[in-house]
Amino acid sequence: MSRMISKEQQIEEAKERLRRLSKKFNLNPVILNDFEQGKIKVFRNNELIDLDSMPEYKKLVADFEEEYNHVVFYCIEEKYSFGRCLSLLCVGDIKIYWKTERLFHYGYDFKYEDIYMISTYTYNLDDPDCSEFGDIRIASKNGCLIRI
Repeated sequence: MSRMISKEQQIEEAKERLRRLSKKFNLNPVILNDFEQGKIKVFRNNELIDLDSMPEYKKLVADFEEEYNHVVFYCIEEKYSFGRCLSLLCVGDIKIYWKTERLFHYGYDFKYEDIYMISTYTYNLDDPDCSEFGDIRIASKNGCLIRI
């Protein structure tokens, strides 16, 4: 499918998603402010880090954006029994898919209460062949989005 949306439109959609996420999860305003200045934040080891300070991740994000024609607006690193993962919250270039890429309420369970999901691309940093597009469960912690 040919490119349907400009990079500028994707960036505007990413800003709008961050505004909605900020309101819903009471996010640290630096996340949106920095993105508006062209900087992406990474949540790693319980802290918020500039992507620019992590050359290996910056290259992964740039390669992903180039290959898939997406715009990344936030990253979450987590460690699991199967390896370290870097989830990229992003906007694709086909507008009709945007509604399904955005945050959605998945349901409710007694342990976590409301369950919220969002579409991402997740790199398995220890086994890159297992990297994939999919939905992840998110929440907030200390003003940052986290994967649960």
